[in-house]
Amino acid sequence: MKKTLRILHYALGFPPARTGGQTWYVLDLLQQQVAAGHTVACVYPESLNPLVRRAYIKPAQTGFAGLIRFGLVNSLPLPLFGGIRQPRDFCKPSDMGIFLRLFEDFQPDVIHIHTLMGLYREFMLAAKQCHIPVIFTSHDYFGLSPVPDFYFSGRSWHNDNSTEFWCNVGMNRAMSTSALRVFQLGIYPQLRDFLKRLRGARPAATGLLSQDTHTWDKKYISNMEALHAYYQDIFSMITRFHFNSTIARDVYQYNLLFELKSFDLVPVTNSSVMNYPISERLTNSPKRVSYIGPYLEYKGFFDFFDLAHEYTNSDLEFHLWGDDRKIISPKVINHGRFRRDDIDRVFSSIDVLIFPSRWQETFGLVAIEALDHGVPVLASCNAGIKDLLPTEWIFNSKEELLKQINNAPTSVPRIVRSKLKTMMEHEAEIAKIYRKAVWN
Repeated sequence: MKKTLRILHYALGFPPARTGGQTWYVLDLLQQQVAAGHTVACVYPESLNPLVRRAYIKPAQTGFAGLIRFGLVNSLPLPLFGGIRQPRDFCKPSDMGIFLRLFEDFQPDVIHIHTLMGLYREFMLAAKQCHIPVIFTSHDYFGLSPVPDFYFSGRSWHNDNSTEFWCNVGMNRAMSTSALRVFQLGIYPQLRDFLKRLRGARPAATGLLSQDTHTWDKKYISNMEALHAYYQDIFSMITRFHFNSTIARDVYQYNLLFELKSFDLVPVTNSSVMNYPISERLTNSPKRVSYIGPYLEYKGFFDFFDLAHEYTNSDLEFHLWGDDRKIISPKVINHGRFRRDDIDRVFSSIDVLIFPSRWQETFGLVAIEALDHGVPVLASCNAGIKDLLPTEWIFNSKEELLKQINNAPTSVPRIVRSKLKTMMEHEAEIAKIYRKAVWN
């Protein structure tokens, strides 16, 4: 078999600032694949064209990071958060010919899908017709669930994936399709930044949603069941699954309606992980305990926030990073958002990173960045990153977490850091997955 491959990815889009950490991983992987000598392209949902109702593929472009890009114009809606209110809009058919022509043009040896958002079933049917193997990476749960995190009304629903759950999310949280389409407008980045500035002026709140009991309209239930089946059909056409943690594997195995036979378990990484030798870190007093991520309930932010307010001793200092919401409290120091270029500075000011996920988090790239910088990570039992951590760094309750914080080491043992992979090493692992799929 040839050493280099022609690889076509499907991901949310470029530049990464528009879509978040998942796309940073994709971009890092694509760039490393190019460096390894592969021919690499990405198809992604582009802006809407209100003058043409059908979906179509824009001609190939190059430029951003030197990658070949194909824009899918008029993709299916992108429910980046909130769920699905109008299920029929998410399973509309498209012309399969546009994808057959794409595959004929690029001639991929393998297709790598990173999300089902915006993806037409006809894309998968075309790949199947052309006998192109398809790899899927489990960055989130969209398709298994109407929301990427499987989280609603204060808990994860990964073990109770009923039609009632889909309907409840749709009617209690979801935007209309027309509102979701705003995300695909060319002005969305500016609109998003404006809304974030407005939101940043408000204090964070738990925002727990009540889960009401409804007698759903039979047509609405039928449409939601049909959408669930639509995504299950797409999943059934995937050649090989790439799970980035045992948590992701277990959630998929439980919720897929067919036996999962071909999969690999490979943790992800990013280009900032260098695995350089780290000198012993100084012991600080008070110990700087930090949370990094969006200030949202499903990420465990409010558990961390409550812990800071309940802890009365002066030997711990609680720090927040990663969101532009204004948090005013004498118990926490809020640093807000930071740029990717600031990672070294951020981790040099942290003694312990807390990863308090409530949802069944598929991995946790910020945690491996912390470990790579020599910062110990204490993670919830719900976090995929736990696969790389000592058992004594994994907590099931607030009481366990407090004990672990007080006993946390000042550095990361070599045996833990040895589990981290550089992007070059990770690319080689992903290439092995491709070749298994192509060979079979």
